[in-house]
Amino acid sequence: MLLQKLEQKCVQLLAPSL
Repeated sequence: MLLQKLEQKCVQLLAPSL
């Protein structure tokens, strides 16, 4: 699903920040 893909992308992008 689109939402799942967006969520995964957001998590991947924010993961390094944390």
